[in-house]
Amino acid sequence: MASDRLLQLIDKGITVAQVAKVNKHFTEAGIMVHAYLMYGFPTQTAQETIDSLEMVRQMFEGWRIAICLLAFIYHDRTQPCWC
Repeated sequence: MASDRLLQLIDKGITVAQVAKVNKHFTEAGIMVHAYLMYGFPTQTAQETIDSLEMVRQMFEGWRIAICLLAFIYHDRTQPCWC
């Protein structure tokens, strides 16, 4: 997920800008970057998903990501969410 709001919500301790900066430095140093992204996190908006996918598209275009795996989180409203 490429959303500062969601990264803060799950207490990830990083920002989207920091991820992009580290990714750039790794690529420039010749280190292949693999990304694993999750979508469908509770409270994630459609726009946050679109923005995340656009960021990934731009990184692929700039050869900053070699492989990207996407996962979708399905949350059934009848189940409790322990976030």
